[in-house]
Order: sequence, then C-alpha cells, then structure tokens
Amino acid sequence: ISDGNKQQEFSTFWRERLFDAPHHITYGTVRGFYGTNSQDQTAYFSPSSHYSAELNLSHDWVTWREYERSFKQHFEAGVGLYKQADYSAKPTYSLQYQHQWQLSRTWQLNYGIGWQYHPYDGHDEQHTYGIFGFEGRFLMNNLLSKMLGCALISTLLPLQFAYAQIEKDLPKNHTVSLTFHDVRDDVLKEGDRDIY
Repeated sequence: ISDGNKQQEFSTFWRERLFDAPHHITYGTVRGFYGTNSQDQTAYFSPSSHYSAELNLSHDWVTWREYERSFKQHFEAGVGLYKQADYSAKPTYSLQYQHQWQLSRTWQLNYGIGWQYHPYDGHDEQHTYGIFGFEGRFLMNNLLSKMLGCALISTLLPLQFAYAQIEKDLPKNHTVSLTFHDVRDDVLKEGDRDIY
C-alpha cells in the first residue's frame, strides 16, 4: 500500500582511524545526509526537504582478553547540525556506551545504553534507548554450508511472516534482530588475527 509519497535520501560518510595502541582504538567519522519527500502533509514525519551533518568519535577498549574470549567497552559521542525545511538549523547530540563480550570464537554478546537529542518539526526531542545483541557464527565446511543454506531458505519463509507479526506488536522504535555468520576456511584453521 502506497500513499504516493516519493522519498529520496542520500547519505555519505568518511571514517578515519585516529588512535591505535594495544587494547585501544579510536575512530573519527564525518556523516552527511540529505532527503526529500514529495508530500509533507502526512500523518508521519515527512518534511519536504531536510539535511544534516555530524561528527562522531568512537573508542574501543579491550579491557580483558584471554585466548579467544574478551571483554570490550565501546564509547561513542556525536555532535551535528540538522536543518528541516521551514525551520531553522539546530544542533544534534548523541551518546552511547556498550559492553561487548566475545564468549568464544563463534559467540558474542553485547548490550548498552544510548541517548539522542534531535529536533523534529522545530521541536527538540530527546530519548534514551537500550541496545542488546547476540551473535553466533557456525563453523562448517563448504558442503555442509550449502546443505544448511538450502535448509535455511525453506525455514526463513515462515520466519519472515512471524517476524512481521512480532514487529507489529513491538512498541514504537523497537526492533529485534538475530544475525549468524559463516566463518572463512582460513579463520577456521588459523583463528582470527585482529589488531588487538
């Protein structure tokens, strides 16, 4: 179902490593965004045009590590400028803090909290949100990977319908995701080789 509103969005970013030391790494990111909507008299947020620019700093600190297990703290802060048609430009702010547990080579748990300050239709709004993620990677050879891939295709069809039902019942601005990754043969044989 479409209401005829044509939305166009363009975004770009540049990410640079600013600091790198054992157990510590810092990145700086510059982001730009521009969007338009053919209809602005809608029941949802749909400005005729809006754009933003943001500078973001993030830092990862590997607080503890033992073989394939580790505990990492993630800090993030951002500041920017947002301009919406018919309203003056206003600043934006964001903060985020996460714990990331590498439980084994194949399983990872992360959780955290974030805060955002952003203007909409000329009104400054802020909200606090929670973050939770659980990631698993299956170690498998190519034949088993193909077999499981075929099985997953048949399994995902009913799951997509179930996900749509879950998404409908969730509170506004809440999402649920579950991610799985295959592991390359060289990683399986030699293990991960990261900068830490």
